Amino acid sequence: MANDVDMETQEFAKMKRLKLLQLDYVRLKGDFKDFPKRLRWLCWHGFCMQSFPVDFDINELVVLDMRNSKLKQVWKDTECLPNLKILNLNHSHSLLKTPSFSGLSSLEKLMLKDCINLVEVDQSIGELKMLTFLNLKDCTSLRKLPRTIGSLISLAELILSGCSRLVDVPRELHNMKSLKVLNLDETSICQTRLGLHWLLPKRSKELGFSWASLPCSLVKLSLESCKLSDDVMPNDLYNLASLESLNLSRNPIHCLPESIKKLTKLDELLLTSCTELQMIPKLPDIGQFFHASFLPHDVLFLDVKN
Repeated sequence: MANDVDMETQEFAKMKRLKLLQLDYVRLKGDFKDFPKRLRWLCWHGFCMQSFPVDFDINELVVLDMRNSKLKQVWKDTECLPNLKILNLNHSHSLLKTPSFSGLSSLEKLMLKDCINLVEVDQSIGELKMLTFLNLKDCTSLRKLPRTIGSLISLAELILSGCSRLVDVPRELHNMKSLKVLNLDETSICQTRLGLHWLLPKRSKELGFSWASLPCSLVKLSLESCKLSDDVMPNDLYNLASLESLNLSRNPIHCLPESIKKLTKLDELLLTSCTELQMIPKLPDIGQFFHASFLPHDVLFLDVKN
């Protein structure tokens, strides 16, 4: 990284059959009109331009890995990449907005981890009907997600941990019947006082989401370090009947709701460093070991049959 290499684009002109190319921390000089057009996989960590060159033909790409780039916008107009399945923009600290996704009909994995200046996810994300994985971890400038996210019919894993300014997750999340894993560690959506308490027990029509509105398909839910307290814990968890893993670690809760016994598929409960915890109700009778860790170095294994 300390020894960036300069190369001329013309040096690649004769590589007509080139399909896999890795250019970590390389600066290319010149135009891209004669650059190989059959690339399937492009890995260019430390890409130093603010947007992708308009004359760079990447129409046949399947994987585009631009980690640690200096991109402010990925491309200026809508790009048609019908074969692209993986787009990795992790650690692109200058990125302000995601690109338009309208031309990425085959995209399956979208990684935007640690894009600390990202403030907007394009509305067109709802068009990604093949998307199964979305990682927005540590996007600390992101305050909301577009309502169209509820149209992601194939999304199985959504990571929002570390999005410390995120105060709104659309109600449409409930429509994502394919969602299995939801990570909300270190988010503030449970504490907002703007009528957006989407995890609170529903007390009025203005309160937005309730726990019961989480997707019933969830298998793993993580809410570590969300400042959850007893008054925001749900009274009824019936809608999360598929849940197998629940992480409530590092929250100032005193007791768990009695309704936890309704989670009959639950086989992992994480309560690490819940130092104010005073009582655990009867646990689900699932016929296997139930894991509850209360303090950093004290782990209890409770046989739920007993």
